Amino acid sequence: MGVSCVFRWADAVGSPSLNLINDLIIKQLHGTNLGRWNALCKLYREVSLPTDAGQPNTTEGPSNKGSKVLLLLTDSLQPAKQHAMIDDAVVQTDREFESVIQKLKNLWVLRQTSHIDGHHYDLGDFTIRAGHMVVGTSNKGVIFEVEYKPSSAIHGAQALLAELIGILMPPEAQLSFAQPLRNPTPSAEMGIRTPGLIPTSQLIHHRYLLETNYGPAGITGSNYNSLHSTYQLFSLFRKDSLL
Repeated sequence: MGVSCVFRWADAVGSPSLNLINDLIIKQLHGTNLGRWNALCKLYREVSLPTDAGQPNTTEGPSNKGSKVLLLLTDSLQPAKQHAMIDDAVVQTDREFESVIQKLKNLWVLRQTSHIDGHHYDLGDFTIRAGHMVVGTSNKGVIFEVEYKPSSAIHGAQALLAELIGILMPPEAQLSFAQPLRNPTPSAEMGIRTPGLIPTSQLIHHRYLLETNYGPAGITGSNYNSLHSTYQLFSLFRKDSLL
């Protein structure tokens, strides 16, 4: 797998925005639509200590804020596998893992489910995945993963990925990334990180670095893999309070 960047087009409008991206890739950039792509994300919360009535507390509230959260990702492009994150640790598991979790009703309870539905594309050295994200009935924009296939260096090709994002996204599109971006421009704003949404035009003009700190994730090895993409995606969910 090549090095990738996961991000969200926060103010995208469902199907019209996906159609805009599809037409750009196919008609203008002469890419190839490889078919449907979808992902299912589930949030399980650790069951807290029993209440005074002797029953486990599975409600959202002050007494349950400290409970652990398990995020589980199922990707249509890896149908035999799932990815899970507890706290910051990311692992790849077999599909049977969720069955085990579901049986542990005294330990984990399903709190929320989100769907990402779209397409994936081949564009020369790049692969692009784009899907409309819905949590319940709420539109949460479009999730993208752009992959540079020739390089698997974890911190390689950020400039190329940023350049592609600048081509794909409308200049005024509000983008969000897994972690705050750093502005490397030698100026009074040197080192300033943007914590929230950033327009595409500003991303390109200031040449923000698409950096992600994978230290807390416990991922070993020097080559990029699906664990890094999962960590980016779940970090984005957490930063933007999507789940």
